[in-house]
Amino acid sequence: MYDAIIVGARCGGSPTAMLLARRGARVLLIDKATFPSDTLSTHLLKPRGMAYLRRWGLRERLAATGTPAQRRFDFVRDDITLSGGPSPESLARCLARAHGPSPADGSEPLPIEWACVRRSVLDLLLVEAAAEAGVEVRQAFRMEGLLFDGDRVVGIRGRAGDALIEERARVVVGADGRHSAVARALRAPVLAERRTCTFTVYSYYSGIDMRRLRVPLHLRGRLGVGFGPIHGGLAVVSVWGPGEWFDGFRADMERNLIGTVGACYPDLEAMMREQGRREDRIYSTKELHNVLRRAHGPGWILVGDAGCALDQCTAIGMTHALRDAELAAQAIGRGLAGEVPLDEALAAYDACRLAELVPQFEYVSMVSECHLPSLEQIKFMAAIAREPAHVARFLGFGAAIVLPEENFSPAERRALVEGAEGLPGVPCEAELAERLQTYAVNPWR
Repeated sequence: MYDAIIVGARCGGSPTAMLLARRGARVLLIDKATFPSDTLSTHLLKPRGMAYLRRWGLRERLAATGTPAQRRFDFVRDDITLSGGPSPESLARCLARAHGPSPADGSEPLPIEWACVRRSVLDLLLVEAAAEAGVEVRQAFRMEGLLFDGDRVVGIRGRAGDALIEERARVVVGADGRHSAVARALRAPVLAERRTCTFTVYSYYSGIDMRRLRVPLHLRGRLGVGFGPIHGGLAVVSVWGPGEWFDGFRADMERNLIGTVGACYPDLEAMMREQGRREDRIYSTKELHNVLRRAHGPGWILVGDAGCALDQCTAIGMTHALRDAELAAQAIGRGLAGEVPLDEALAAYDACRLAELVPQFEYVSMVSECHLPSLEQIKFMAAIAREPAHVARFLGFGAAIVLPEENFSPAERRALVEGAEGLPGVPCEAELAERLQTYAVNPWR
């Protein structure tokens, strides 16, 4: 009899298991995959995600993999550049609000840093940390069903090779991704769903010098480009756009990937053509619609994409998974210790994640529609670009650090827009109308 069985050992499941084991729980962690192995990913760990690794004592392990961290983040929207990031103070408030103070944070503010991490690297690091904490890890183990006592989940049925095995636990955690078998078996209620989504295409390149190209995110019209250094001297280069444009794009993936980079970030395109070399196959998907599920019930919870799967356009999924892991381990730990009834603790976990996720869900759903920029939006961007504190608030909300009530109010937005006339990068209405005519056309039709 385990205290907890975790289904799914990637960036939601392994840290949940690790943190529970550090609290003294007996934990079984299973995954149908073996590690190291890759999975489709945005690769981006935002400052909050990096802070969790630091809190858990894993930040230096990530550095030891050769994965470089970056302290500067520039965001370009139609020729207007926002340089900066959330403030260390806002990150500290965010973590304390969600989890309480951590001794690992120390007296110095946590640094604002981000990193692009290949999942074969990050997931292995997390699986190994779970095993070191005392978690029983079973790879190549496929869950085939849940065990119930009435309406309470009490365990799992799974298969290792030809052997059918049953294991029981006080809590079962579904951490098995956006196509979660646990969520399907539970018929976990869908609270919100948005079918509109982006397509994304990416690969890995050598010869991309981040010292010369320090601006990792560019948006132009309905298209976007992101890139960043990973381990081994490579960079991941990703492009995206409205899902309805993908069928034309896929006719010539490599040509259109590089062409999209050129449309959004010509300097990066030039480097890719002159000295870049693709070192892996091209990865793609267009089925990343937004789904928010209720994530608790008698004897079970969901973490990461199993509970809330979002479009890749804001690259928040890995950070959300790490956040859920800490919330889940805190809640389950309290229930197992008898501080509160276990089901009450599981419900509190879900309420805490929903308080953050509902506004994030609406925001990501809106961004994933790839709307054309309005003159008001461009003026707003130009206005906040002049003030580092404004940039910190804007990027902090996108990084799941700044709460909606801490972001710009409608009155603040109006005042900023009204004061932006004539600022650099703000086009006149006729110029913008001409741009939008070009932006609105599917270039791969």
